[in-house]
Amino acid sequence: LSGQDITLSSVTLDAVSGGMIVSASTRLAIANSDLRTGSGHALRLNNTAGHSIIDSTMTTGSVGAAAALYLQNASSNSLERVNLYHTGSAGYGLYFDAASSNTVTDAFVSVNAGIAGVYYGAASSNVVRGLRATNYSGNAVGLDSFSRGNVIDRATITAMGFSASGVFYNNASSNTISNSIVVSTAYYGLYLSMTSDWNSISLSTALSYGAGQAGAYASNSSSNVFADSYFASPMGRVMQMTPGAHNNRILRSTMVAGNSGFAGLEINQVNDTYVDQSVIMSTAGYIAAWVTAA
Repeated sequence: LSGQDITLSSVTLDAVSGGMIVSASTRLAIANSDLRTGSGHALRLNNTAGHSIIDSTMTTGSVGAAAALYLQNASSNSLERVNLYHTGSAGYGLYFDAASSNTVTDAFVSVNAGIAGVYYGAASSNVVRGLRATNYSGNAVGLDSFSRGNVIDRATITAMGFSASGVFYNNASSNTISNSIVVSTAYYGLYLSMTSDWNSISLSTALSYGAGQAGAYASNSSSNVFADSYFASPMGRVMQMTPGAHNNRILRSTMVAGNSGFAGLEINQVNDTYVDQSVIMSTAGYIAAWVTAA
């Protein structure tokens, strides 16, 4: 669809292959509608802005890198009370691809076996509030490829499956997570890697139930702030700083380890980790903190 104003209300669109593509000068308003496709993106907003999607559901059953909702170079769009499902494999629920300044409020995202429930690739300044995201075999949220300035607030984020993190950061900086619960059943709750710097996690809970895994793990990622939050791992380390994770700050937070072989806080060959007004403990009688000099 291109070059026209379109309103869809109480509409069901069901495609075998390929959903709806909206581009260029089209202005779209969707309400109380259901968009479904067996293959490809259910809805793709391409190089366009100013759309409104309310009280609607988008579903793709694609096998491959498709999304229920794909925002490609899209900006200043508003989504409210949307349900996004990827029932196939190797895809996404919501994909911000070089998308900026979009607002998402009260979104439910469910991915059967995808790459990420919500994925940011070179995306900036998007605000998501009231998110419930679950990936049953993969990462729940991914901040990747120079994604900057994105905000996630009031979220419940759950990742299941081998090597699946609740939230993973890869070369993503200055992003904010607040008032949220992040859980991985098998891997890291929060995973910061590859120069993911200046991120903020506050007023949140990060948990890992994976054997030997951490509630929060940082590698080659510096100057991040973990504040007013609770971190726990019944079967592994709780907060783990590894080589290259310098100048990180842990403020007014609690770290609780539940396994006799792991510490609440592990700092390994890292400079200038600052911990203030925080509680570090092990309920299994092991050491609370373990520090290896850089």
